[in-house]
Amino acid sequence: MQLNQDTQALLAMLQEAGVKPFHQGSPQEARAAMTQLMGLVPVGDAQVTVNDYLLPDTGVTLRVTRPQTKPRAIIVYYHGGGWVCGNAQDYDGLARELATNSNCLVVMVDYRLAPEHAYPTPLNDCWDAINWVDNNRPTLDTEGLPLIVAGDSSGGNLAAVVAQRAASGELDLAMQILVYPVMDFDLTRASYSNPDNQLLLTTNDMVWFWDHYAGTATDRLAPSLSPLRGELRAQLAPALIISAEYDVLHDENQVYAKQLSQAGVQVEYIDVKGEIHGFIGLMGVLASSRKTLEKITLFINNHV
Repeated sequence: MQLNQDTQALLAMLQEAGVKPFHQGSPQEARAAMTQLMGLVPVGDAQVTVNDYLLPDTGVTLRVTRPQTKPRAIIVYYHGGGWVCGNAQDYDGLARELATNSNCLVVMVDYRLAPEHAYPTPLNDCWDAINWVDNNRPTLDTEGLPLIVAGDSSGGNLAAVVAQRAASGELDLAMQILVYPVMDFDLTRASYSNPDNQLLLTTNDMVWFWDHYAGTATDRLAPSLSPLRGELRAQLAPALIISAEYDVLHDENQVYAKQLSQAGVQVEYIDVKGEIHGFIGLMGVLASSRKTLEKITLFINNHV
């Protein structure tokens, strides 16, 4: 195993601090741990404007981060955290960096979390959010801008499902950006059993997250939960799929990129060497995070 040096240092620090795996605690403890981890990210001095909007009926918060210059596109972003953890505040640093680097308006969706709000509530919140953004362009001053859906981990799962639904003609998406997304409730792939991958996210953690999110679902292999098994149309938005080399989700990310390509979808797949699940949000801690944000910006520049 050849982890990047800064990643090794991060894992050593977390171990020394006694941070326990997600599955060994309660949802509340997991949320606190994720907030602590994301707190390592410096907000920086990015020149952006931040405003919060509330979705009608549900009260779900949309945090809108606007770059200093006129944005070139809208990125609706679903945060990670196993459908149980994470919020817009945890991802504030990433939203600012993404808005500044890509010159896009970033909408971070504070969807409701499991287990208090299990499947399909988080997914419904995400679908409602992106439609609200599309239907309220005058309010957001985004008329004519391309619409991008993005997310990492469980948020990547939600983004992939939204992109598949959009491809049926319900929504016009310019692209989808999926960062180490959860794609399938099949925990038998080699990357799940590889001991080198049991790091920031373990196989036991994924079982725990799935049980909280979809505990009452009769079919966890349904495409709305496992988008790897969805109908892959050539009409799907061009996709950027990013995986981490040492991640239990690695293999399903690779498989989805291949399946999209075979379906005639324009896809770029990047496997970030020496990295672990969760690296994208740790700017200032992991060098790969900022480098990957630059690749995301390049992908956007090439497609809008």
